[in-house]
Amino acid sequence: MAFLLAYGAMSFKSAFTSTDDDAMNMTNQKSLKVVVITSLIVTFLNPHAYIDTVMVIGSVGGQYSGDAKIYFLMGAISASIVWFSSLALGAAKLSVVLAKPKVKRVIDTLIGLVMWFIAWSLLMSWLAR
Repeated sequence: MAFLLAYGAMSFKSAFTSTDDDAMNMTNQKSLKVVVITSLIVTFLNPHAYIDTVMVIGSVGGQYSGDAKIYFLMGAISASIVWFSSLALGAAKLSVVLAKPKVKRVIDTLIGLVMWFIAWSLLMSWLAR
């Protein structure tokens, strides 16, 4: 809970103390090589990608037999490739909009609110015991 409160506070601080220099640094165009390497790093170093893939293919995919199991596997792999590629390319395309100080301030404020709400709900569930 302390982590959530601190992370929320840092988000609020960032929302209200950010400078225009931050936005200028983030609007630099990235080369295709940087975008591809970043998407590969996010994909292959993301533990949730492995957990989700292993859990989905292992539990749900195990219910199928024969050719249906192969089709399910191919569908899961295709969906994963489309999902992570869309995230990386979408982030690259939206980086100019997301780097604007006003948008960044809104995002940081929302992150702070979400972190504090989660901390509050954890506290309430702990007190309800």
